[in-house]
Amino acid sequence: MTLYYSLVFLLLVAEMALFMLLIVPLPFTIRRKMFTFMSVALFPSISIRSLFLTAPKVL
Repeated sequence: MTLYYSLVFLLLVAEMALFMLLIVPLPFTIRRKMFTFMSVALFPSISIRSLFLTAPKVL
């Protein structure tokens, strides 16, 4: 059971780190390269899309 909690905690920490990376003020060129990589690369694009699909919708 602790393995499940550890995996959930690891997922939570990774998600928080990703959102902090998206929020932090970066120069435009670095931000553009980061978003281009996330939209083109296979694994990051799948994980980002799944995060946006599971996020609650705010009207």
